[in-house]
Amino acid sequence: MKTLRWLASQHQSHNRWLVLMTLLFGVLFDSISWSSSWGIAFPDLTPLILLYWVMALANSNFLLTAFFFGILHDVLYHTGLGTYALIYCLLVYPMLHVRLQLRNKTLLQISLFIGVWMLAHQLLVWLITPANHLAGQNIAFWLAALVSALLWPLIFMILRTLRRNAHIR
Repeated sequence: MKTLRWLASQHQSHNRWLVLMTLLFGVLFDSISWSSSWGIAFPDLTPLILLYWVMALANSNFLLTAFFFGILHDVLYHTGLGTYALIYCLLVYPMLHVRLQLRNKTLLQISLFIGVWMLAHQLLVWLITPANHLAGQNIAFWLAALVSALLWPLIFMILRTLRRNAHIR
């Protein structure tokens, strides 16, 4: 019996590490500076990965994870402390309630939903961070939501493959 509990705890620890490593990859990828002015049209990868894990795993601890990675984003990008923590939590909390309905949808429908969700992300960024009001005038800033919808199937497939190979349920 002790062996089974130990194996279960090791499996849960492995689950956490995979989730954290993919989120850290997202943060590192977001830190890449794009050379052109259209680089702003590339969406933040961290909230997309966070949304995937919220949809895939039923766990309310993702609010703490969203808060932590929001604070990490704030520190790395010199925004007001708690700005992105608030934005990520505002994205994750409603997703915890609608994720079961999304499981019955096709990948195309989920992609459209993610596009709208990321448009809400862009709107929150525009409303909360005054420095982005100038960037908000650029159409590329708002195209990030469309690019998110187009990238979602690829992100979904990659993360689902990782999750299945790691036997995470």
